[in-house]
Amino acid sequence: MMDEVAALLQEKLVFLEKAFVLETSAAQKFALGKQIEEIKQALASRGSADSGGNEPTTHFGNVSIQSVAGNVNIQQAGRDIVINRK
Repeated sequence: MMDEVAALLQEKLVFLEKAFVLETSAAQKFALGKQIEEIKQALASRGSADSGGNEPTTHFGNVSIQSVAGNVNIQQAGRDIVINRK
């Protein structure tokens, strides 16, 4: 049951992160960001990181992105998603 809940949280996280990247409204981005933070905290409290370590991994299609120290800037450029450190 615990793995099922963690899997559902991870699936929701992926969906919300995709929506965050595509969203243009600042208010919606803020709300999505808060929801993403809450889910990441819930997953961390469950000890459910896909990478097997302490760093969570985010999946966009077939690309996995591990969190990095510092801030990152994620933008959509046409059909591509561009990720840069700030």
